[in-house]
Amino acid sequence: MAIDAGDLETLKALEATVPETDTLWPLTSIPQVLAYLATWARAEGIAEDEVIELTARAADLGPAAARHAGAILGRLGYAKVADRLREIAGRRKHDLRPLA
Repeated sequence: MAIDAGDLETLKALEATVPETDTLWPLTSIPQVLAYLATWARAEGIAEDEVIELTARAADLGPAAARHAGAILGRLGYAKVADRLREIAGRRKHDLRPLA
């Protein structure tokens, strides 16, 4: 399953319905949040690379931040996630690769 614009819009619409809480306050960096989500996706049997791409796009993560997070997550054993982050960041400077 590939990420498409509809998936992104659905996530953004759901975000407005979720109350703000501080339960994830110990997660202080983008790589930490993405690692948490990847671990959750693995445990749920969901494609972790797709969860991370959807999250990165919904958060308007820039290419430099995506490459940085990918480098860290790759060293932590999240190879699929790191590959996906590198793929969507590419050599771009301002925005992630457009959705197909």
